[in-house]
Amino acid sequence: MARKTRRANGEGTVFFNNTINKWQYTFPLSSGKTKTVTGLTQKEVIIKRKEYFKNQKKNNLNQKLTLLEIITDYVEYKHSSNVTNDNSYLTDLDTIKRLKTANFIEKPVNLITIEELKKYLSSISKYSKSIIKKDWSLLKNGFKIAQDKGIINYNLMDSIEIKKPRSIKKQKKVIALTLMEQQKFVEVIKNLKKEHEYQNIWLIMLYSGMRIGEVLALQKDDINLTEKTITINKTLTRDSNKSVIVGETTKTSAGERTIRITATLEKVIKKSIENYKENENNLIFCKSNGNIITGNMVNLALKRFCKTNDISLKISNHILRHTYATRMIEAGIPPHVLQKLLGHEDISITLNTYTDIFEKYEKSYDKIIQEYYDKNNLIVEKLELSNIVKNELDNIYEIIYISHINEKHKNLLNQDIEKIKEWYNFL
Repeated sequence: MARKTRRANGEGTVFFNNTINKWQYTFPLSSGKTKTVTGLTQKEVIIKRKEYFKNQKKNNLNQKLTLLEIITDYVEYKHSSNVTNDNSYLTDLDTIKRLKTANFIEKPVNLITIEELKKYLSSISKYSKSIIKKDWSLLKNGFKIAQDKGIINYNLMDSIEIKKPRSIKKQKKVIALTLMEQQKFVEVIKNLKKEHEYQNIWLIMLYSGMRIGEVLALQKDDINLTEKTITINKTLTRDSNKSVIVGETTKTSAGERTIRITATLEKVIKKSIENYKENENNLIFCKSNGNIITGNMVNLALKRFCKTNDISLKISNHILRHTYATRMIEAGIPPHVLQKLLGHEDISITLNTYTDIFEKYEKSYDKIIQEYYDKNNLIVEKLELSNIVKNELDNIYEIIYISHINEKHKNLLNQDIEKIKEWYNFL
């Protein structure tokens, strides 16, 4: 026989169930149904009833949570717990601003339809790969959080119908200074009557491939002239007020690296250290008042300098980095080595960024392979002299094609090669 204790105001019945030897609490729900909780003591079942309604209230609130609220809370949490720095936080806020254009972003997340999501994803294909990646990442995290909280049973982002959009925006080709432009750039700097305040910054980028933010964040302790190394472990960034500051890390984890100081780079580094002015950030490069030099200041000065000296109108800080990478490829540096020098997180970034340049030079390896086979007597039949000459002329063609000689002179050289071919009866 169960002992019963009735509760007032329609709160249900608390009783001891002799059959199971435990206390139970049966109480009505707003739906008209009843709910029973079980415990070892009367106090325990009363507490369980309170917890049940508390959780129901929380769940009801969760059911009203919008995707915008979930994503915003996630971004704020990452920033407050130092998972993201101020600059990344500002980037996340920009992404949220963009996501607000989606007509579903302020709907309760459990009411969003797959068609609404597909429509938005289709609309962002006009943006760059970088923008699409940011939008996709926040949406994916937002829906995953909603699923983890039990707000949604199925994550729409996991649907086979949902695909990360491909950018239709035409990617800018990597531009680098030609050999002649670089020679002129260096020559003009060499012959300056008075040093340009930013010339050493430009030359460090040109001879090391460092990002502008990495160069401007260099401190004397980062330079080891005995070991001839530069330790790159920070970059300029923005704080939450969008002011430029010296960050505590590099752009990516792969950006933290140590590079060698070549003989050419050493001269520039030594001169930069000689010009060091005391400043609160211990930066090698700073303004005369000790304030931070921004990348934009250096970029504008570089454009004016090159325009004045008729070097190249298509110039920027980043083009100096691209020029370094191009010269390295021309010199035969393998992609995986270049990846480390540039601080790329993945080798695919290096290969995709410089694919045209790598393709231009990969044919030059044919000659290296052929010479290796010849030298080590690995060929079954020796090539006839005429075939050897033909291969050599083809290699010359390739060298002319990828050279920085102007088109007029290229045409003259190609005409001479045609005459040589006629002499060897190749045509």
